[in-house]
Amino acid sequence: MKKVLIISPHFPPINAADMHRIRMSLPYFEKYNWKAHIVTVDLGYVEGFTDNILYDSVPKGTEITYVKALNQKWTRKMGLGSLSIRSLPYYFSAVNQILKKEKFDLIFFSTTMFHVGALGAFWKRRFKIPIVFDLQDPWRNDFYLSKPKNDRPKKFYFSYLLLKWTEMIGLPKADGIIAVSDAYLIEAEKRYPILKSIPKKLIPFGVSNLDFSFANEKLAYPLKTGKINVVYIGAITPGFIPVISAFFKELKSQHIELKKYHFYFLGTSYVKVETKGLIQKLAEEFELKDFITELQDRLGYFSSLATLKKADILFIPGSIDLHYNASKVYNAIVSKTPIFSIFSSSSEVKKIIEFSNAGEVISFENEFDIKDKISSEIKKFLTLLEKEYECKIPVEITAESRTIQLTEFFNTVLKSS
Repeated sequence: MKKVLIISPHFPPINAADMHRIRMSLPYFEKYNWKAHIVTVDLGYVEGFTDNILYDSVPKGTEITYVKALNQKWTRKMGLGSLSIRSLPYYFSAVNQILKKEKFDLIFFSTTMFHVGALGAFWKRRFKIPIVFDLQDPWRNDFYLSKPKNDRPKKFYFSYLLLKWTEMIGLPKADGIIAVSDAYLIEAEKRYPILKSIPKKLIPFGVSNLDFSFANEKLAYPLKTGKINVVYIGAITPGFIPVISAFFKELKSQHIELKKYHFYFLGTSYVKVETKGLIQKLAEEFELKDFITELQDRLGYFSSLATLKKADILFIPGSIDLHYNASKVYNAIVSKTPIFSIFSSSSEVKKIIEFSNAGEVISFENEFDIKDKISSEIKKFLTLLEKEYECKIPVEITAESRTIQLTEFFNTVLKSS
């Protein structure tokens, strides 16, 4: 049986989106002749929301090595709060020891904590082992470079330079790359032409029916009775605001009976905060406070799934960053609750919603035509519940199918290395 060493700083019970690919594949790796060993950061050093039920979905006997991280209380003062930076020296030491004692066929970086990926170049050279990267997001994102300083996230440029530097060290040394969006693979090749010769594959996230069996209705977030409950679950970043703002503005201009709706934006922040949320500010701006609830704290993973099933409509907004791809769409489809989405016309989200007949999409070409597209197609939202959607769940999006795709890709990388 072949062996893969998986680098994933987030792991259960941490409820972080970037570890779900690995978590969902763990029950199937050995069936397809691969044995996984996870290297993750000890819970005591991780900032984030936990969901202890996630433990139950990890197969008994999974090999896990826990590493430490520097205390964020001190590193944040230097602008180095990222978990991947804080854990970097401990990953270096721990993985060196593992690879000295045990032979692995491949190292797989499956995380959006990209800085740690720079270590892959060293391990490849030192231990003659192929490395594969999972681009769930772009390693570095040039989107905000063209934006005014006021529109950029805090400490953007310092963070950007660190990501650019670590990407330049790690990504060109890849023996294989998978991604959740073709755009990420195309961009990687543009930056580093050497990557044109290595195996690459589009493998979006999968969904686990087993997960939905844990999603007891009692875990759902309490929604209002007698209302059409429209629910979005996930983080809200500045790139979403022009899309959501245009949607709210159109709803107001339509003079529809907003009182029959209630909009929920749940788990909108990556970290625990005490400041007013972006959605709450929009609700005040458009005088929609009575019809909108924002919860910035993350919901538990299984609470999220239960809430998806309980909602009347699921709202999946896109971003003016056209490379953004919402992996949350797959669980939304499996919930079989009708979906309303406003997304880039080139996105995988638009394609999968339409293919599976899971709801309606208003698509836009760029950030300048969002308002016009919403205005001309708002009926897709207003009449959504008048239609019946016989949702077809594509076989290829199941966790086992995604694991087959992943392990076949690993085998391809070994043959070509």
